[in-house]
Amino acid sequence: MCKRWSITSTKGVEDEFEKNWVVDALVGHGLGAVAPLMRFMKSAEVLSFALQVLDKVTAPNDGTPTMLDKSKAVAFIDELLASEPPGYTRHPERRIDLISWLAEWKTMTSAEVVPRLAPYLVDFDENARFAAIDGLSHHDAALIAAPFAHALARPDEESGRIRRTLAEHIVAKKLPIGEHAAAIANVLTGPLSSLRIVDGTIVGTVY
Repeated sequence: MCKRWSITSTKGVEDEFEKNWVVDALVGHGLGAVAPLMRFMKSAEVLSFALQVLDKVTAPNDGTPTMLDKSKAVAFIDELLASEPPGYTRHPERRIDLISWLAEWKTMTSAEVVPRLAPYLVDFDENARFAAIDGLSHHDAALIAAPFAHALARPDEESGRIRRTLAEHIVAKKLPIGEHAAAIANVLTGPLSSLRIVDGTIVGTVY
């Protein structure tokens, strides 16, 4: 049943309906869907629909008889993350699905999510990096400050979009940049030249 998510029909509305039907059907099976779902996810190139099922069959805590324990779901998520280490991949869609979903998964706290997603701020794929920035930006400012500053300070970051977005979040949230101040000063050029470092953070407006 999970394989239906791997097939894309030319009939967009019908395709979406059938894939969502599979989600609902598997959720209806509860714990019985977990084993085949996990087998599918270990090799699937696209995870978005499967992750919806995992979310709906996972309990917010351990001990709910009819649902998957949070600890088991988190262990499986960690297994998926381990299979997608930051770096080059032919199919970044898989990790982008995982990054975007995990950033919004209410079952995990910021303290649990941020360390797992921060490594993708320096991923090879620009869209994966952007997904990590966007997802982490909604989490605890105190936890994302250092990863965001580190990512902005990277001299080998070639994407203006990535640097601009990181800078905008640091400015908007008044994130401290700490030991990265000198390195960040070197990248505040071009579109970022209107920014400056004051009292350990970045101030100004990105035009």
